[in-house]
Amino acid sequence: MLKNTPSDEREFAVLLGRIGTECTSDEEWQKLRGVIAEKLFEPYFKEKHLGSDMGFGVKVLINGVPVIYQPSTQTTTDKRRQSVDAAAWDTKNGEFVEVKFNPEIFEEKDINYLKHLEQQLEANSVSHTILVVSFSDPIVTKNELIAKKLVNKDSNFVIIGPDEFLPY
Repeated sequence: MLKNTPSDEREFAVLLGRIGTECTSDEEWQKLRGVIAEKLFEPYFKEKHLGSDMGFGVKVLINGVPVIYQPSTQTTTDKRRQSVDAAAWDTKNGEFVEVKFNPEIFEEKDINYLKHLEQQLEANSVSHTILVVSFSDPIVTKNELIAKKLVNKDSNFVIIGPDEFLPY
């Protein structure tokens, strides 16, 4: 049955089969959960940006300079960050994405990196969209981010939920 499945999906199926023996700590489970969320989002992103330069787990460069977020004081939830989960560039516009299963999982480092990225893009007059993706309703996600004081109600981030990116 897996013979006709693309190699990345076969690999994913094999990894899912090893979950119980491979994930032995909370950190490993959290990492796996993040990878699954990103993999479920990827087909939508690939289709949306067909023909564009795109990637996953991307270090963003503006004029050859990496965009790195480094807080003055590191905490358990706010630390150095230098990549987004997905990015696409069509020579005129960029789209940058952070994906989480639940809105509660977004931390300061995630949103602060996106804010820093947005500042750098605007300072360099780069047309862009920043997507915050969750498997929850976008209103629930936005309210969670506001409650955690990660964004305010006027944030420019575009928040999308599964109705927009999961096929039915």
